[in-house]
Amino acid sequence: GFIEHMDLSEPDILVRFRNFNLLKQKLIIKYPGLYEFLNVSAQNDNPEIKRMVSQQLQPISEKSRRYFRDGIDFSLFRPDIDAHLAIQVVEDTFDQYASQQARPNATSADYIKEFDRYTDQLDAYLKLFRQTFYREGENNERNWNQ
Repeated sequence: GFIEHMDLSEPDILVRFRNFNLLKQKLIIKYPGLYEFLNVSAQNDNPEIKRMVSQQLQPISEKSRRYFRDGIDFSLFRPDIDAHLAIQVVEDTFDQYASQQARPNATSADYIKEFDRYTDQLDAYLKLFRQTFYREGENNERNWNQ
């Protein structure tokens, strides 16, 4: 599956979110037809198709989220922050951002043209989350362009 391609040895969940985005971009480039099929399926107004797509994707999404959270270093979070709630805020923010960017008639080529903008926006969000949720110090000074 998709999530198995991620480096889950990285203990920083914010870095994982960034790496997840970059992996997703690579897969869209490598498999544009699959991306377009999933996009059309997700945007389809037919209730039966929506139900079938949801039934197929929900268990995968839930498993991926659990797998994605394994091995996270919660000590990076400030002690006055509920780390699990903070992670949920990050996930919800990115889910909402993805929904806002979704365009029903967009092709993989349309999205590929926007990857730099998406990555810049992602980095801005991650910097804000890092400054808000993480302890001060070296973990707050992460250079995304490593």
